[in-house]
Amino acid sequence: MNPDERALEYIYWLKERVKVVDANGDLVIRAGELKKRLGIALTDCYVIAAPETVKATPLFRRIEK
Repeated sequence: MNPDERALEYIYWLKERVKVVDANGDLVIRAGELKKRLGIALTDCYVIAAPETVKATPLFRRIEK
């Protein structure tokens, strides 16, 4: 299987398992507040803020210090 086929297969696999959340105003503000308060990467702030909008749990590969 070539890399393009594998990537497409992975995308289809993900689409069955995740829910895409729109970056609406509330989400953007919440991520900004987390950035200000925690001082962590903005992308991590979005990983924390997005699940709050759909009552889910954020998932990280490993816990940071």
